[in-house]
Amino acid sequence: MAEEYLKEADALTVTTQTLAELYEPLNKNIYVLPNAIDHEDWPKYNPKPGDPIIIGWAGSPTHFDDLKIIHKPLFKLLRKHKNVIFRVMGCLPDFMAGHPQIELRQDYVDIMDWPKKLASLNFDIGLAPLTDTPFNRGKSNLKWLEYSTLGIPTVLSRVGEYKNTVTHREDGFLAGEDIEWYHFMDKLVTESEERLRIGGNAKQKVKADFNIKTKIKDWDHAYRDIIDKFKP
Repeated sequence: MAEEYLKEADALTVTTQTLAELYEPLNKNIYVLPNAIDHEDWPKYNPKPGDPIIIGWAGSPTHFDDLKIIHKPLFKLLRKHKNVIFRVMGCLPDFMAGHPQIELRQDYVDIMDWPKKLASLNFDIGLAPLTDTPFNRGKSNLKWLEYSTLGIPTVLSRVGEYKNTVTHREDGFLAGEDIEWYHFMDKLVTESEERLRIGGNAKQKVKADFNIKTKIKDWDHAYRDIIDKFKP
């Protein structure tokens, strides 16, 4: 049914080039409109100094396999650093439940209040693990955009749009093997200046390259083009 809808549509808009290539056999009129941030919706944010250091992740139960990627390196990190808390917003898989340094938050909010809620979680470091699957390769870079808008430095999987967006060691850390996840998380925990550098670079990149105030022209052009092509 979904494929028939895609075939019958006058045009499609997608957030990544990967999705455009995937859907191209179903519809030739595809416009890539990457996610953009309205910075007026997001509060000013400065992580609280001192202990504990909060490593954070937010997501739904669909990410259980993704969280398995960081399971071993994260637990190793928590054993080394007793001043670190892993704060999860949304859901916690059973293989992480019961750990004294892991917190689960489930105080859900309306989507319009999400920027303030994410800021209130006080993440010092953000995580964005993704298994390398066709589904995840099509995902946008939204989680990195949100963390970065707040100046939160992120460790991400070297997958899909994360790999295409993030400049490794400049505005994020791209990881694959367990040792990489552990090394980059440990680096951000122990080096406060590195947290500020990576988070600051990421914030500036989002403001420059993923700002709705400058990107709205792409949306305007796409929809005007669609209307001109397919108006009755």
